[in-house]
Amino acid sequence: MLITEETQRSIESAFAEMGSATADSILNRTPSPFLPNIVNSDNPLVDAYYMGKLAGAVGPSAVTLLTPSQAQSELFDRGLNNTTDIDRDTLTVLTAITSSRLLFRRDSWVQKVRKLLTRANQEWTSLIEQDSDTTRDKMIEVVKDDCKILLEEAQAEVDKFAQTELLLYFQRGQLRHQAPDTPVFKIPRASACKYCLSLHVKEDGTPITKTVAEISKSSNLDGKPWSWQMVAGPTHPYCYCILFTANVTPVPRPSRILAKARKAALARS
Repeated sequence: MLITEETQRSIESAFAEMGSATADSILNRTPSPFLPNIVNSDNPLVDAYYMGKLAGAVGPSAVTLLTPSQAQSELFDRGLNNTTDIDRDTLTVLTAITSSRLLFRRDSWVQKVRKLLTRANQEWTSLIEQDSDTTRDKMIEVVKDDCKILLEEAQAEVDKFAQTELLLYFQRGQLRHQAPDTPVFKIPRASACKYCLSLHVKEDGTPITKTVAEISKSSNLDGKPWSWQMVAGPTHPYCYCILFTANVTPVPRPSRILAKARKAALARS
């Protein structure tokens, strides 16, 4: 056997521990590249939620122009820094969702490395039967390289996951004080995927509007692309479409750039 059971358990345990450490980091200490840590919650996801509450009052574009001290003053002056029972309930639900998804990803990493090591043992057995001149050391190096690739993929996935969760909490915060019938819309980048461009932009480049109630009851978690909807949160992992409420930011006029981008994206599908 190329990889002993003890070694395999040790490697699987290392990936599991990495997953647990990742969960703790994302839920407690993940630095945000675009949201200042202003609430002093020691939890960047909670910070994102409160920054979203501020964006719901002044608009997301205005929030990006504020310094941390200015944002903190705005939250205080508007009474948005207070944590109500609704805030606690919302954050409890969001944290439970994040934790569940993180544990699922951790178990997925362990399953992948388990399959990798099992396959390596099978290939080694086959090479011995074929009387191949491939050495054990060479096979071990191959396994090490494969584990390194898997680790790099996991780390990239962690980055994508963290940024996706930050946007989820931010946009849920945006809708905290909005009435259910408040019109909302999203503005994607011109380089956005065909799904976001078709979900959020009309043929003439005008944003598609929904109500707070409509996007709050929808979820794209574990859904297939063809079933995606406009939601309070990212449409998909690593989505950067910006959410606006029409009572704070008027619906913009048709955009030729977005209309052209939408047409081009759908033509490629």
